[in-house]
Amino acid sequence: MKRYLWIALIIITLIVDWTALDDITTGNESDLLSEWVTVYVSVPVLVLSVWKVWKGR
Repeated sequence: MKRYLWIALIIITLIVDWTALDDITTGNESDLLSEWVTVYVSVPVLVLSVWKVWKGR
């Protein structure tokens, strides 16, 4: 993938994480499990994406 696509994936993942963590901390979540799954799944996605961007330098 092109570098800008990896950067876009990082930004999208961070936005999704931000909204999930906001729901968790404010108590507005519809399903607490799905919010935490979103956060936990995003960690490997972020690690892979950052590694790909860093490696592509």
